[in-house]
Amino acid sequence: MDENSLETEELSARREHELERTEEELREFYITPLYLETMRTRASRWSPEHIKSQLQLFRRTIPDYPEVLELLEGELHKRNLNDLRRHARKSLNEQLPALLQKYGAEPDYREVIETEMEIRKGVKRLYDASGET
Repeated sequence: MDENSLETEELSARREHELERTEEELREFYITPLYLETMRTRASRWSPEHIKSQLQLFRRTIPDYPEVLELLEGELHKRNLNDLRRHARKSLNEQLPALLQKYGAEPDYREVIETEMEIRKGVKRLYDASGET
């Protein structure tokens, strides 16, 4: 190996080490619990379209930080469940089985619809799948 190729390899190794260190510093100094809490608060005020655009951006720019993506995905999921709950409450009793058929494959959606059906049946206590009472 000549001297130039050794210098190139050394420079490449140094850059790779700096990138790894930068990623660690980003998690340590930027993606902190305070940052995540701030992001959670902001996301709660954003429109669904804005959250989706932020998700697309973050998937490209910071894919190694799933906690940020999970936070935004969680906010969208929460909103979807709340929308479904409102829709189920406005639906007629006869419409709920069709709604259950439509969304039954997704456990969280299924639970929302089944809970509305149970409430309308007048059950005294709702079933808790987690085992807690």
